[in-house]
Amino acid sequence: MIQLPHSKALANLSLTPLIDVVFLLIIFFLISSQFSEEERRMDINIPETSIAKPLIEQPKELIININSEGEYFIGEDQLSADELIKALKVHWNSNPTKNNVIVRADRDCRFEPIFFCIDACREVGITDYCVTAKARK
Repeated sequence: MIQLPHSKALANLSLTPLIDVVFLLIIFFLISSQFSEEERRMDINIPETSIAKPLIEQPKELIININSEGEYFIGEDQLSADELIKALKVHWNSNPTKNNVIVRADRDCRFEPIFFCIDACREVGITDYCVTAKARK
């Protein structure tokens, strides 16, 4: 049977630097958690507003489909021009800071319904909108 020589590198391994680093990390997290708790303990009367929205919300996309006849659809629902403006207002009011509109129009559609949709977005206050197209092969 063959005997392998024992390594002396592991015998000389010192755990003191590792323990020092662990203690420094513990001290750092204890101190930083104390500061965050002090900020929450302050008695501050935060003002209320009707338009305050959390900043962590994801952008909400509204997809508007326009068929070849120029009819507007959101999901499966067909909308008139007035109903489209109302739907855009509801979309804007649900999250006024982060929302966008994607307009998908049939290639045989006239430009008038597309431009009406873009103008309706601007009227409501939505500036993040786009018209989709397919890439040529």
